[in-house]
Amino acid sequence: MPLAPEQLAVTSLLVAVSSVASAVGIGIVLLYFVARPRWFDNLMGRLVLALVVADILTTVAKAVGRRGPVAGADAFGCQAQAVLIQYSNTVSAVISLVIAVTMLLIVFGSNLIFTLQRNERIVIALCFLLPVSNTVPLLLIKPDGVHNIIGDVDLWCWIAGQHAEYRIWLFYVPLWSIFIFDVVAYILTWAAIRRIQDRAARGRVTPAVIAIRRYNLVMTRRMQAYTLGFVLTWIPSTLNRLVPFFSGDSVYTLTVMQAIVSPLRGAVDCVVFLYIQHLLEPDLDFDAAATLSEVESSRLATTPSGLPADSSIDLSGAWNTNETSFPLGYASQSRYTGPRHIHVIEQRKDPSDASRALDANTTAASDPPDPAGSSSH
Repeated sequence: MPLAPEQLAVTSLLVAVSSVASAVGIGIVLLYFVARPRWFDNLMGRLVLALVVADILTTVAKAVGRRGPVAGADAFGCQAQAVLIQYSNTVSAVISLVIAVTMLLIVFGSNLIFTLQRNERIVIALCFLLPVSNTVPLLLIKPDGVHNIIGDVDLWCWIAGQHAEYRIWLFYVPLWSIFIFDVVAYILTWAAIRRIQDRAARGRVTPAVIAIRRYNLVMTRRMQAYTLGFVLTWIPSTLNRLVPFFSGDSVYTLTVMQAIVSPLRGAVDCVVFLYIQHLLEPDLDFDAAATLSEVESSRLATTPSGLPADSSIDLSGAWNTNETSFPLGYASQSRYTGPRHIHVIEQRKDPSDASRALDANTTAASDPPDPAGSSSH
């Protein structure tokens, strides 16, 4: 059954309040962008800005509220509102997928992270281009040959209830595929972080290893925060659309939950942004940068000569990778100006031997050049 007029009035008020809160959150993030642009001069920062753009589109479309349906399903306002909601929601989902993939690449040490970083502008462009493929069909599909599938869905205009199967295939199948991937990525990275912390408690590591591990851990936790925010904000909306699909009736409680949460994503992303910038180890960048600058000055950024052939490069101590990396554009947002990834030799057989080798290399780097003309690293 459709909602009663008084119920629609309540939900419309909730949508308006949530839209205002979302607009405030978007404004706060944009103020940070103006005041501290270097915070955004990396892959994660650009993904945050892309999310802000998607949040702006979503907030504008949903702030229109019931004015879209009241104008009529075939009116420009209703059609534009539905298209904007479909497009911006899909953009947010694709961005969350990129964040989850980046999170996995950091934790599990794939060199693909460097490919992603080098092509980050193309990746972000695809975040805005791919959603066109499931948005244009809203205008083109006309089951009766006259009217498309856009109509009144209580809170605003979107895919009408009588065409619920198109909701499933054009939106919820892609959304929940990404949703499931994000949840799995969150669990995998959480488990990996726990293993890394356990190993760190048992093993000996150099200051550089500690700094880099800490950097990667915190970067992963920052991405986890955005992934968790995406998952939580989509649960009420999904339930409110799927339950009527199977039961045939609207559930007022679920509609109220969607009216509160769905337009609120700009505010949620703002809370996540403030959390990761001010509460989640805000001194990370400068502490790690200082340590790594010392490593660079000690000439540990290249493979030292004379170490055993069976030594291996494994700075992370748990990532099983041959490179310790700064995949989020570390050098552009901190005092560190050295290479984006640093190679340090660490012997597996005996950590104390590796430590002595590193100390010897540090001493050699600080000695004056050999008069005989030996080459430096």
